Amino acid sequence: MEMVPYPLAMEVVSMKIQNTDDIKKVSAYLHDAIFSKNAIRYYADKKEFVLETTRFMWEKCVSRRVFLFIHRWEAPWINCTLKFKEVLECQIIKHDDLDFFEFGGIEIKENNALLEMFTPYGLTIKIRINEIDGEFEDIGLPFEKKMRSRIYGFRKFSPFKRSKE
Repeated sequence: MEMVPYPLAMEVVSMKIQNTDDIKKVSAYLHDAIFSKNAIRYYADKKEFVLETTRFMWEKCVSRRVFLFIHRWEAPWINCTLKFKEVLECQIIKHDDLDFFEFGGIEIKENNALLEMFTPYGLTIKIRINEIDGEFEDIGLPFEKKMRSRIYGFRKFSPFKRSKE
């Protein structure tokens, strides 16, 4: 799939993950991110977990009226990396043999000792940690996929700010 550079200059996200609030923020940023089965890496010798994804930039989403009260929301995509350090164990549970997955979220369990990353279908990643220590970083510049992803809905229920046209 051909990628087209996004024309607007935008800020990229780079943050340390040190507590449960940071994990909730990262989970929101990664909602609906796309990643391949080869993008999941666990380095047992370094005690490091790495996930490379391409995320929908929800924070840059704009709404345009399509017809009467129906709106279309569009936003650029950006590549990003999620890393956790001091990972004691990593378990990848595949429910379906797919090449690509859509990120659903991160759940914090067992008094912050277990992080469970899930997809709406196909995959669950469980990592056991000593302490919350990680990084989330956008890589490169935002871009559009040639076939843009679009979300349709009613303006009344839109969680995004609407652009003026």
